[in-house]
Amino acid sequence: MPSIRIKNGPNAGMRFEIKEDVLGIGRDDEEDIQIFDQGVSRRHAEIFRVGEMYFIRDLGSKNGTFVNGEKITEELLRAGDEVRIGGALLEFEEGEAEGSSGRQKKIEIVISSDLPNFSGATGLYRFNAPTIEDTYEPMQEGEAESRDMEALYEVAKIIRHGSDPHELMKEILQFALPLVEADCGYIFLRKSLKKKLTLVCSHERQRMGRPLVSKNVIKRVMRSRKSFLGMDHRTKEGGEVEEYSVLCVCLVAFEELSGVMYLAKKKKNGPFTRENMELITAIGVQLGVALQGLRAAHSQRRVFLNMVKMLVRAIEMRVPQSKGHSEEVANYATAIALSMGLDRESVRRIQLASLLHGLGRIAIPDAEMGENLKNREEHIYTKQAFLAEELLREYEGMEELIDGVKYHRENVDGSGYPEGRKGKEIPLDARIIAVAKAFARNYAPSKGRAHIKEVLLQLQKQADILYDKKVIQGLIVAYRTGKLFQKIPLFPDL
Repeated sequence: MPSIRIKNGPNAGMRFEIKEDVLGIGRDDEEDIQIFDQGVSRRHAEIFRVGEMYFIRDLGSKNGTFVNGEKITEELLRAGDEVRIGGALLEFEEGEAEGSSGRQKKIEIVISSDLPNFSGATGLYRFNAPTIEDTYEPMQEGEAESRDMEALYEVAKIIRHGSDPHELMKEILQFALPLVEADCGYIFLRKSLKKKLTLVCSHERQRMGRPLVSKNVIKRVMRSRKSFLGMDHRTKEGGEVEEYSVLCVCLVAFEELSGVMYLAKKKKNGPFTRENMELITAIGVQLGVALQGLRAAHSQRRVFLNMVKMLVRAIEMRVPQSKGHSEEVANYATAIALSMGLDRESVRRIQLASLLHGLGRIAIPDAEMGENLKNREEHIYTKQAFLAEELLREYEGMEELIDGVKYHRENVDGSGYPEGRKGKEIPLDARIIAVAKAFARNYAPSKGRAHIKEVLLQLQKQADILYDKKVIQGLIVAYRTGKLFQKIPLFPDL
C-alpha cells in the first residue's frame, strides 16, 4: 500500500500509509496531515485516490504545492516523487509502512523550527499512524532424528519449484545457513568451459564485511572433488588473529564439476561438525544436478527465443510501420504481469505472446487489408486470430502462446474478436496483452506526465467494458512503482 515518508526534521524517515480515499494536508486542525508553518495554507492540498492511481491536488494555496521541484495544480504520483508543501518535504512511496497492521490513532510529530525557506515555521506534523502489534509465534521443533531427511526434502521442494538459477541458489543458501548455524555462505560457479570460478550468489546471517573466503580451500576442493571441513585464520586490524570454521563442498552433476558452495562461521560460535559436512554435501549434490538441468533448459529456451525473434522480425518486415511496437507491448505486458503478482513462468509466457500478438498479419495479403478495413474489421481480425493459432501450432512448444495471441482482441463486454468471449472467458494472458496494446497505442512519451495521466484515466473509464478492471489496476500499479518503463530480459544468463 502507498505511504508518505517525512524527509526533513527530527522525524525524517517516519512513514504512514495512505488508507483513506482523500488525505487532507494543511495548517488547519481538521486536516489529516497538519503542518504548522506560515507558508502553508489552512487547506493547502489533498492526496486522493482514483482506482489504483494516487493524485495530489493543490487547493488554491498561497505558496503552491511542488512535486519534484515543479509547481503543480494536480499531479499523478508515482514512487519516489518528492512533495514540498511550505518547508515540509514528503516522499510518496510504494510499499507497506511499518506497523501498518495495527489500529489507527491520532499522534503528533514535531519537526524542528529550522525548516528551509520559512523562518517562522514551527513544523508540527500530525497524522494517523498505526500502533504496532506483536506478531511473533513460537517456533515448533522437528524430531531430531529426522532433521537431515526433512532438510533434504525441503531442498527438493525448493528445487522443484525453481526455474530461475539465481533465485534458486539464493533460496538454497538462505535455507542452508541456519541449518548448520553458518554466519555466511557463497556459491562460486565455473561458467561454460572456463576454469575460472565466479562468485554468483552470497548470503550473510551476520554482517561480515568482505567475503570470508580462502582461495586455497576452494582450489583444494576443486582439485580433489572432495568436501572440506577445517579452520581458516584471518588477521584483523591491529594484528589480532580470528579463527573461522569453514565448510566447502562440490556442486557436481553427471561427473561435471560446476562450482562450490562455501560456508563459514566464527570459531567462537562453535565449529562445523562432520554431520554438518555430510548434510551440506548432500545439498550440494542436489543443487549441482538442478543447476545442470536449468542450464540445459536455458539452452533450449535460447533456441526458442531466437525463433520468436525471427517471427517478430518477419512481422516487422511485413508491416514496416509496426517496427518496435511488438517489443513495446511486450515490455508493458510484462510490467503489468509482474505488478499483478503472477509467477515467473506466466510472466515469460505473456512476454512471448505479446511479442507475437501481431503474428496473424503475416498471412493476410495487402489486397485484403484494403481501404475498407473499417467495414471489414471483424472478418480481417477474426481471420488473423485463427491464422496465428494455426502458425503457433506448427512449432513445438509454442502452443502455450495461443491464448494470448489469439484472444487479445476480445473485449470483456463480448464485443471483440474472434469469438465474442466475455469477462473471464477471455484468457488472462489475452486480457493483459489487450491493455498493454491499448496503452502502447495511446501513450506518446514526448507529451510527458500530464499526457500519461490522461491515458490512464481514459483506460480506467473503459474498465469492465473493453478491458479487465484488475488488469487496468495492474497497469496503474506498474506505473506507480516504476516498473512500467523497465525492460526485463526473457531468460537471464546463468
